[in-house]
Amino acid sequence: MSYYDFTNKVPVNITFKGFENKNKNNLSPDNVIFVFDMAYYSEDFINYLDSNKYNHVIGAKKSSLYVNIKENKEKIKKKKKINNENVRFVKHEHKYKSNVRTRKKETVQIEKTCTRFLVTNLNNDYSDDKIKEIYINRWTVEIFF
Repeated sequence: MSYYDFTNKVPVNITFKGFENKNKNNLSPDNVIFVFDMAYYSEDFINYLDSNKYNHVIGAKKSSLYVNIKENKEKIKKKKKINNENVRFVKHEHKYKSNVRTRKKETVQIEKTCTRFLVTNLNNDYSDDKIKEIYINRWTVEIFF
């Protein structure tokens, strides 16, 4: 796993083995925000980060966040999988253009919307828009490597 400092635009050498951080003493939870894409989402990992007071923003699909609970034969209630008072969800929609082929074998461009949720333990000092900005900035890592 690689880590990147968005502010200074440099890679950071931090290694997690399982959920144990080898460089834990070098990190100050006050000035670090870990940003993870959907591939890293898990309730256990979020609880680990939160219990160690690591600030985080993690992308997740809606289906990862809720579980359907049948209250009776007809009614289904959605319940959050993460039962953690420090965690909140921020809805993030991203519009993009995609080329599709029609039945007449013509290519047309359509606009699609990708919806995901950001799971974070950042307090309300961080607006939803700021959390979205932090998550979007993770692409700087992709460009760097």
